Amino acid sequence: MQSVLKETIITQLMLLPALSDKYLAQESSYVVDAAQWLKNTEIKLAPLRSPLVSTLSSLRGLIEACDDGYQDPSVQSHSRSKRKGKRAFVAATLSKAEQQLNEELQRIEQHFSEANDKLAQLLALGFAKQPLPIPETLTTHYLDSIWQTLGEHTDTQTMFLYLQARYSATDRRYLLQQLLHNMLAQQ
Repeated sequence: MQSVLKETIITQLMLLPALSDKYLAQESSYVVDAAQWLKNTEIKLAPLRSPLVSTLSSLRGLIEACDDGYQDPSVQSHSRSKRKGKRAFVAATLSKAEQQLNEELQRIEQHFSEANDKLAQLLALGFAKQPLPIPETLTTHYLDSIWQTLGEHTDTQTMFLYLQARYSATDRRYLLQQLLHNMLAQQ
């Protein structure tokens, strides 16, 4: 399910430029929209059991604490109005959230890196004697049939079982789809 987590994080990160534009345009809805983005990201990550939910929740809580008088030491506010200080703090908070989400993406990519190498080797071994069937589109059924074919070869059985035990079916399909897409795009 790391693939679902990865795609969810990417989707949420793609919403940040619009928030930055609101900050730069000094739109009054910026603070509320930023807090809502944090909340929506928490909601989307919660079913995936990501520990980032608590981090984002804490950051959102700090934004609300500004209304109670909290001032972050990293945001100097001695010459700013309370509103400008809060906006600056929210921008810094979103930056922290973005950093945490990007670190999680890097962790997932490292986790998938090994699988990509092994999966490429598995495909090469599995289809060394017979050509890889090339469909018009990469459907789930096609990916499952390729995976099943790889499990039937004695040459690939050990690596197949390793990948099957280490990665969920969703993650295997995701990685296999990316790998096959890249291979077919080069032809």
